[in-house]
Amino acid sequence: MKHIVLILFVSIFSLTRINAQTFAGAGFSNTQLSNRVLDDAAGFSLLLEKDLNIFKSTRWKMHPNLHVSFLFSDYNSTFQPIYLNVISFSPKVSYEVFSGKKIKLAPYANPFVSFLLGLQSEYAVFESETLNDLGSGFEVGIKIDFMIGKTALRFIPLSVQRSLEDLYRQGMISLMVGM
Repeated sequence: MKHIVLILFVSIFSLTRINAQTFAGAGFSNTQLSNRVLDDAAGFSLLLEKDLNIFKSTRWKMHPNLHVSFLFSDYNSTFQPIYLNVISFSPKVSYEVFSGKKIKLAPYANPFVSFLLGLQSEYAVFESETLNDLGSGFEVGIKIDFMIGKTALRFIPLSVQRSLEDLYRQGMISLMVGM
């Protein structure tokens, strides 16, 4: 399942013949690896997204997404500090519930595949253990596209990824600019 989603994402993202707009931006991410607060990490994210008009309806959009997070454990955590990189791919599908001249509002839902790489130390002064995990799950969120002059902006006030296999959860807030 994970490999099929990854292959589908890469093939869709590489479609350059289709007239589509690309968005790039940054945001804030908060990740929970388990029910323990010590496993929480937060940091910044970089995003790349490409809009594809592959559906006959103009309200349905597909916008594959590449999301890279650089996360650190809570600064108060002296025990088990964490450093994580999370790379996730998702073939987002959205439906525009409001489509005005300057603003568009669209919720989305999609599967995702993520690669989690990191270091976790039992104590800050001792040797770290490596975290490597391949996960998949479901993502939901809402995107708001708006125009300021000739610049297209995409604001994602909330996007939540939830793993189907374990307790992995990630919430994101992002702002992207059309290129």
